[in-house]
Order: sequence, then C-alpha cells, then structure tokens
Amino acid sequence: MFWIHGLPIIGFCRTVQALCICAHVYVCPCVCMCRSEALTVFSSAIKRYPAMACYTLPHTLSAIADLPAPPDLTLTAAPTAAGAAAAAALAAYDAQLLAAALRDVAPPADLAAIVAAAAPPPPPAEEPQGARDGRVDGAVQAVCQNLPYWRLVGRDVRWYKRLMLAALASRAHNSTVAQNSLSGLFVQLVSRHVKPPGMEYGSEEFTQLASVMLHLAKPETLRWVF
Repeated sequence: MFWIHGLPIIGFCRTVQALCICAHVYVCPCVCMCRSEALTVFSSAIKRYPAMACYTLPHTLSAIADLPAPPDLTLTAAPTAAGAAAAAALAAYDAQLLAAALRDVAPPADLAAIVAAAAPPPPPAEEPQGARDGRVDGAVQAVCQNLPYWRLVGRDVRWYKRLMLAALASRAHNSTVAQNSLSGLFVQLVSRHVKPPGMEYGSEEFTQLASVMLHLAKPETLRWVF
C-alpha cells in the first residue's frame, strides 16, 4: 500500500522522517530501531520517490533552524501546490524562517516589515540539551545523505533560500555537539554550491537572502558562531 497510493507514501515518509529527527539515538525501543537505521529507511524511500522531498524538507529545516515543526505542510509544501491556503501556508513558513535567521538582531530596513508580520513561534519546550543535539544531528544527516534534497535545492531557488535561512538560523544551537553536526552541513553547502544555483541576481529571492547575509556579516550586528 505504501508504494502505490500517494497519501500513504507521504504518511510513511513523514513517519520515518520523525524517527530520523528524534531526540534519542534509539528512537523506537519496542523494535530496537536506532536513528541510523531510520535514516537508511528514509533515504531509500526518498530515493525511490524523490517527489516526497518537498513534502518532508520543511520539518527537517525547522529542526535545523531551532523552530517547532510546521503545523501541517504535508499537502502544501510543494512549490506548485494550488490554492490560496497552500500559498498562505508557504508564505507564513518563509516568513518564520526569515525571522529565525534574524532572531536576536535588528532586521535590515528592507526586511523589517516582513519580519514584524511573521507569526512568532511558540516558545521551545523544556528539554535536555542532549535531546536538542540529537534532533539537530538527525536533521543534518537527513539533509546531507539525501541526494533528492540537494536536487530540489539546486533546481528551485525558493528551496535554496529556505535551506540557507535555516542554516543561518542554526546559530541558535550553541552546544559543541550540535555545532559539530552543523559544520558538516556548511561543508556540504560550500562544496555543492559555489554560487546560488539558478538564482537570478535581480530576483526577490536573491535580494532577500543577500540582504540577510550581508546584514549578519556586519561586526556590529552579530558575532558569528561558526
């Protein structure tokens, strides 16, 4: 059933993805499944059905950006999703990622209105540092090990911008374990994308991303972690 009908495939991928970004190494004690095994299953599913990449990437990026999981982007995360509700959900998600990338700093003037209009995320739940580190490590591995994710990011400038904003927002993770995991993501970004893929330098996506990166690069704005 999982491999024939669209909706069961989405549910299967999302369930295994939840195990990949679980806070604990042994994510399912009843069957003794560890995170590495869940990542193997997830990678096989995404490789077999690359169209599922756009339905699962938002939850992974939220874990990297230290944001709560999106309420439900299962059926609205595709760039070509139709309808006002889908467009509104993606616009709200993009605004939240932008606000996360600029958290704890005054936004640049050209993005102040967008950041101010973004719905503030709920406060993070109290959990041990080890749990947060495990979630970040699983999310980074899920991105780095799945070629369909990199193809999606390399072919669609909107997903490239989302990945970059999540990477910029990942500075919220200040533990050594989390930063070691995130360093691998930055190495992948540098090695795979010498320049923004398919991004016109006059486009809105590039303008916003360049504004965020140049603003954060100012010494008076932020002392970089990485």
